[in-house]
Amino acid sequence: MSRAAGIRLEPIDYDLHGVVGIRVLGATRNDARAVARQLGPLGKALEREPDITIRFVDDLRLTSPVHYLGADDSAFTEDAFLVIQTQHNTCARAKIPFEQIGGRCEIVCESGLPAVPLLIAIINLTALSKEVVPLHASAFVYGGIGVLVTGWSKGGKTEALLAFMAKGAEYLGDEWIYLAADAKAMYGIPQPIRLWDWHLQQFPKYQLQIGRRNRLRLRRQSMFRTFKPWRPPAEGRPTTPRSRRGKRRVRRSRKSRKLRLNCSLTR
Repeated sequence: MSRAAGIRLEPIDYDLHGVVGIRVLGATRNDARAVARQLGPLGKALEREPDITIRFVDDLRLTSPVHYLGADDSAFTEDAFLVIQTQHNTCARAKIPFEQIGGRCEIVCESGLPAVPLLIAIINLTALSKEVVPLHASAFVYGGIGVLVTGWSKGGKTEALLAFMAKGAEYLGDEWIYLAADAKAMYGIPQPIRLWDWHLQQFPKYQLQIGRRNRLRLRRQSMFRTFKPWRPPAEGRPTTPRSRRGKRRVRRSRKSRKLRLNCSLTR
């Protein structure tokens, strides 16, 4: 699993509001960008030892045979669990030390991963070990009051955030929010907000902020259709009018609602 080494950068630190410290070692520029997409603008030099270390290498050195679980998904050896990711026909692995999660933890990744596997989940468990509760929620400050919005997936958390931002609210986070044990402070990972097609329909003011190219991408995707081959009815089953309409039937693909745009929005 050889790959070009690239230029290795100096250590990069991230600090999740003094709760969880992350240090990235041996990253190439592409590796650093992948981590930055996950953690947002939390870069800050640590004045303490990191809780989580992410070390990038050219190739993982394994001391025993690899046993694969599915195709290009995950694997294990006698002393390691591996997560495998593929991007642009390049396969890269990450070694996840589950026994270290919650304490000092080192994740070893091969360069070229599109993202560090399970990074946010490991951060959440580390925060929880420090009595800071991670919540899948959105949060903002409006009128000097902090507001936390929780709920099921697709329950309206992002929509509430966008609506209040349109009225001047300050953005804290849209995916993971960290609540202090005394409930007097909350923190977010300031990642770009991920928009779905209906968000732009509900909040037209944000269309200009995502740029013309992304608007065209979304429009093309929302017009996408898939064709389902026509099959003759089973023997003895009556033929319905729909099955006689032609040799192919057209239906709207759910993919038109699954295109997400990473956009940094302002108020």
